Amino acid sequence: MRKYLALMFLAFSLSSLVGATDNDPVVMTVAGKDVGLSEFQYFIQRNEYADAKHELSVSDYAKMYVDYKMKVQAAVDEGFDTLQSFIDEFNSYREMEMYAYVYDTTYLDSVAHMSYEASVIEIGPSGLAFLKLIALEPDSTDYYSMERCAIFADSLYEAITLGADFSDIARRYSSDESASKGGSIGLVSRSMFPEYIADIIFGLNVGETSRPFFDNGTFFLAQVIDRHALGTYEQNEKSLYKWMYSRQDIVNQSKLRMAARYSDGTNWGLSDSDSIIKYMQDNLEMIVPEFLHASREYHDGLLLFDVLDREILSKPQTDVEGMKAFFNSNQKFFDYDVPRFRGMVFFCRSEEVFHEVEDLLSGHPVDEWAQLVLAYNGRDIKVRILRGKNGNGLFAKGQNEYVDKLVFNEGDFELMNGYPCTRVLGQKINRPETIDDDLVWVSDKYRSYLEKEWLKKLHKKYSYKINKKVLKQISF
Repeated sequence: MRKYLALMFLAFSLSSLVGATDNDPVVMTVAGKDVGLSEFQYFIQRNEYADAKHELSVSDYAKMYVDYKMKVQAAVDEGFDTLQSFIDEFNSYREMEMYAYVYDTTYLDSVAHMSYEASVIEIGPSGLAFLKLIALEPDSTDYYSMERCAIFADSLYEAITLGADFSDIARRYSSDESASKGGSIGLVSRSMFPEYIADIIFGLNVGETSRPFFDNGTFFLAQVIDRHALGTYEQNEKSLYKWMYSRQDIVNQSKLRMAARYSDGTNWGLSDSDSIIKYMQDNLEMIVPEFLHASREYHDGLLLFDVLDREILSKPQTDVEGMKAFFNSNQKFFDYDVPRFRGMVFFCRSEEVFHEVEDLLSGHPVDEWAQLVLAYNGRDIKVRILRGKNGNGLFAKGQNEYVDKLVFNEGDFELMNGYPCTRVLGQKINRPETIDDDLVWVSDKYRSYLEKEWLKKLHKKYSYKINKKVLKQISF
């Protein structure tokens, strides 16, 4: 554990080392830690897709990154990076992402293709057969034993052709080590057998059992369960790679080739293969700047999520009273940009039914309407209702064609078959009356407020400095 934590410390201290060079000048310093130009440019590249119209300037990105680094530093100060859950998740990610940097994929591709071509030659046009065998071994010194064994093999063949289960017989009588598996040998090719035996096996149809044949002092019965053509390279590629990764010699050779590339053939002064590979994997962030950026992004992203979850994301669930208090004392903060409709849409069999429902619901809160309508209908569904996207009776403009027409006087709709009377009950509202009226929206607004307040505290706690001269070197 200490060794791994030391590795993490080394990897994520590199930004200050890189930032001290002429090739990667310091673009900003946040909470006492330097940020190199390459790190900041990586951040811009990763976020440009969200700014397709290029509405953000380099200065805007700089401000965003300052806030980002402050949040990450807050997580570090709180010890989130020492939690076992964080370490395990980051380690898992690092192992997964390391693949593209520590394996010589050109070499693996070459081995895979050569192995496939060798298999094509070995297997031949007959393909593969899934084989089961029954082996019967007589006493080779006793003629009568040989004769009895031959007769017994014939009787087993007859029993199988009449419907006896080959696997059951193999378990009971076969002397081969495959007996415990019902005689299952697995996939075989012609090249695995003498020619005359291969002719017997590959002359069988799927499900067919051979007559007993004799080889090397043993009587055999063979049954082909399935046949497979080798298929194309593309069809076998996944299996080939799985096989290669099971071969430590191939894996090590691939990694050693990458290590030689990174070290210009010096292998960092190490002669032992295991030491060379371990050094490359342990120090990959130092060796490959691209991996450093990707690794640091995930490292910081994990920390950011953890601290955001505690400070902001989970607050509407963990501090409901705090959200209520904020809602009640900051009503204008929760004004809708466009009024919403709180109520329901009713599909009635007649105008008379609608008026009956209207009288029934009068004086009751919207939250009780559904149950009242359910009781009104009984077994005869005279009225159907729509309760809004979240079932809370709240509709935003553009969310429902019936509300758009009947409340906001926009668009049109078709009548529901069998319910010619479509009406609404409720009212337009400029803001929720309680947090439960629009809990999702209120929670989002509350989180937005919490984040702004949190950032204010972070800016008071941490200092930062942006190197405008270096910032001007960036263009996109």
